[in-house]
Amino acid sequence: MDPNSPDRLLESYRDEAWLSVNNLDKSLILDYFSRSPFFIPGSKLERESGETLTSSQTTYTLRPVTELENKAGVYLIQRFENGVCVSTFTCLGGTIVQCPPLHALVGSRVGRAAVHLSAALRTLRELEEAERAVVS
Repeated sequence: MDPNSPDRLLESYRDEAWLSVNNLDKSLILDYFSRSPFFIPGSKLERESGETLTSSQTTYTLRPVTELENKAGVYLIQRFENGVCVSTFTCLGGTIVQCPPLHALVGSRVGRAAVHLSAALRTLRELEEAERAVVS
């Protein structure tokens, strides 16, 4: 499957067998991620270095979310292509999911708001028509 496919947003990955023998922590998260279908074989894995990535190679970088890592086991991994972040993944308690891009979230929220606004206007119109019928 295409790693940029929107269908990836419906997938999750959890390897119960691996998790039963390994304690998932910061030192193993990239190894665990590399087993997932989200990982593109041959890509580079690296820890957050603070440097700007300029590699033309696809790179997965573990980003620090220190407080969440310590309290809830949340890890953030970003995929870079030609130095540009193209995907973000989260791992929570051993389950990896791809985060939707911001434009998809905004589009979804705007679409949902338009549906609710349309319903509210329809109800208002119906109330107005009912009031006219009562007055007549």
